[in-house]
Amino acid sequence: MRESTYRLISPEYFFVIAALSLPLFSTFIFAQTPPLPNNLRLAESAKEPAHPGVATPRVATGKDLYCAGYIRATQPTGLAKIIGAEEEQRVARLGQGDVVYINAGRSQNIRPDTLFSITRPMGNFRSPYQRTGGKDLGVFVRELGVLRVIEVQGQTAIARIVVSCDDVQLGDLLVNFEERTAPETDVREPLPRYQPTSGQKPGRIVLQREQRENIGPRDVVYVDLGAENGVKVGDKFTIFRNKPDDANLFNANDDDIVVRQSGGFESDKFKGGKFSGGHPYEARQQVKNTRGAIPQKIVGELVVIAVEGKAATAIVTRTTQEIHTGDHIEALR
Repeated sequence: MRESTYRLISPEYFFVIAALSLPLFSTFIFAQTPPLPNNLRLAESAKEPAHPGVATPRVATGKDLYCAGYIRATQPTGLAKIIGAEEEQRVARLGQGDVVYINAGRSQNIRPDTLFSITRPMGNFRSPYQRTGGKDLGVFVRELGVLRVIEVQGQTAIARIVVSCDDVQLGDLLVNFEERTAPETDVREPLPRYQPTSGQKPGRIVLQREQRENIGPRDVVYVDLGAENGVKVGDKFTIFRNKPDDANLFNANDDDIVVRQSGGFESDKFKGGKFSGGHPYEARQQVKNTRGAIPQKIVGELVVIAVEGKAATAIVTRTTQEIHTGDHIEALR
């Protein structure tokens, strides 16, 4: 009988073979999967932003751009929605990486690798501020993230949440994903704090994305101006107040209380005169009540990133102090 001899391959060769074959294998498996847009993927990987001297920065990227939300004139209908989750027996609020089930499949022309934006209509929004055309601006819709279809069946499909900006829940609606481009912004010029506003396209900030009343730089807000008012993506607006104390939380008499005559342990003989050096010639509130128009107080600037019929979504780019819902806006000169 002939004896066969087998030579063992040295272990280091296995690593070489694996390293050479892995890129080929990965390319074969994932070549057909469309990537997320650069302005969403880069934000998710937390890469360093471009150097300020290289390119003009964009107003918004990542979640601020794709999860900004909007106020739309009509209620969304006939949309696919999330009807279940792989781990729904233990979690009610879903996020990035979770597998979900949707109520649309091959019969509705759903295909693998299709991207959908996850939305949640919050109800009709009525502006508390008077404006041309009435106070009803439409339906406030939150954008919660993005999912990718991984398997399609007859009437249903399986998908994975690839980007989440907030908790996702059963019943959230899906709309076709669209790549977005944010307008450029240049903040090298100082904010014109002491120039009069343009008087063009006057409106108000009516809502903040997280429904906070106090607003700062990089916050997403909604204004009561839209396409019907000639507003376009990239438009800049000055944020201002007609009077410096318009942002006070409550109205109260603003007079200083100054005691004209001292009182205490001293005798009446040495109490002093009837006048105080700190008392004004005219009461402070009286001056404010009888004065004419004064210059507007410029408190910030915003840039529009999305436009609907009666409302628009914007990013606050610069502020001189805290901004509030209800602050006035006018188109930048």
